[in-house]
Amino acid sequence: EEGEECRMDLGCVSWQENGVARKRRFLVSCGIGYDAAVCAEVLSSKMKRYLNRLGLGKFTYLGIGLKRMLAAEYAKASLRLDKEKTVHLRRMLFTACMLHRFEGGGFCFCPQADAKDGLLDLCVVDGVPKWKFPVIIPFALRGKHFRFRGVTPYRASRIDIRTDAPLWIQT
Repeated sequence: EEGEECRMDLGCVSWQENGVARKRRFLVSCGIGYDAAVCAEVLSSKMKRYLNRLGLGKFTYLGIGLKRMLAAEYAKASLRLDKEKTVHLRRMLFTACMLHRFEGGGFCFCPQADAKDGLLDLCVVDGVPKWKFPVIIPFALRGKHFRFRGVTPYRASRIDIRTDAPLWIQT
């Protein structure tokens, strides 16, 4: 209604790039690892522009996602939640940090996310064999992917992620 105040959470991701501190805010989600690598390639894809004209742009994510799965590398990482609990990941494929339930391509990575609760919801994929990921990902369209071992939800107001190698980040 007119004159009514509405508040939403705003996320902020910061990182070091070539010794320079970087920062970017987000309203929907940010991710690190496989999902961010897919997004990076989609942004420069001629296929996306073509499929968008046909109303089929979502298929770009599917095609590039399958291609990237073959080249995906696992990373060792640690998640520090609210400066208290630390979770060690040995074979992280990606971590999606969400303020909303859905992100690109209609994936419901964090079905409990609420843009007004002051918390980030996480979907962490760690230790999932590459061959199994294409089986799991369709379940993420409906938020049913946490039933699989290696796909874990977390929630915190602050998340610090450290990886053993540089990874793509997306917002």
